[in-house]
Amino acid sequence: MARVARALKNCSASIKCVGLCTTSTAGNKTLNYLAHTRAYDDSFSYLHLVLASTSDALTVIEEFDAVVDHWFIDCEEKNHAFDGHIIKKTLAGKTYSSIEPNALTVDAIMGLVSQETNQSILILGTGNVAFALSQRLKLNRYEFNWFGARCHITSSSQLMNNVFPDQKFLKDRSMHFGIVINTIPFFNIGYAAKQIRADGLFLEVSGTTQSYLKDLEVRKLRLDTSSHLLNYVRCSLNKHEDYSPGRSEFGGIAICSGGFIGAPGDLVVDNYRDPKYVIGISDGLGGFEKRINKPFDILEWCELD
Repeated sequence: MARVARALKNCSASIKCVGLCTTSTAGNKTLNYLAHTRAYDDSFSYLHLVLASTSDALTVIEEFDAVVDHWFIDCEEKNHAFDGHIIKKTLAGKTYSSIEPNALTVDAIMGLVSQETNQSILILGTGNVAFALSQRLKLNRYEFNWFGARCHITSSSQLMNNVFPDQKFLKDRSMHFGIVINTIPFFNIGYAAKQIRADGLFLEVSGTTQSYLKDLEVRKLRLDTSSHLLNYVRCSLNKHEDYSPGRSEFGGIAICSGGFIGAPGDLVVDNYRDPKYVIGISDGLGGFEKRINKPFDILEWCELD
């Protein structure tokens, strides 16, 4: 708490944001820590807290709500002691947004994978990140396999077996992969990690220390999701402040913002409060009677009307 207090006190950003997040407790991870101050620019700062329980999050809110402008609440199901929905109820009437750290992790992995050309992939693990990553890889038609610890059968590993049975890696020593992605934090999987090719990429995602890494003579990266997290925070703040779909009249013309299902004949614009660009004419059914895509000119539309 003292580190959080100092970080908020020393912050000069106009908007101070704090993320109340958690992670899987597998691997005996130490929780209740401040990842570090991630300041995007002078307009906002973001502190990412990784907490052990709901009560810890509520204590942070009670202590710092007077100085925090915007809260970000982790609502992913990965730690039974941490319930983001209860935390959001506590913040009812205050300014907050949801955040999905695991989803951002998968986004970051996919960004790295896309830079590698035609590489076969081995995922080590069967947890939430491994399953979500498998879904994304399948959707994008990547060749991949997965490997789970036989000594650790869980509902998530059974789900991987059910959904991706053909991708299960069966210890075929003749198979070697261009990319190996480790999501397992709790036991030594060095023998599986060695299924990587000599020119391959090993991506460490578990967030824990892995002793076998020193023996792998390949390209090795520890995943850093900082940029994805900051971009998400920035976009969330912009959306919260600037975007609110709606409908009104402007100069006698019925207009609605993109994202709002207007009446037939409504002019669909970028911002119904202050239109700068015309997207099209609404068909009243969620689509367009006509697409236009041109700057908004009130005089032009009044003449046509």
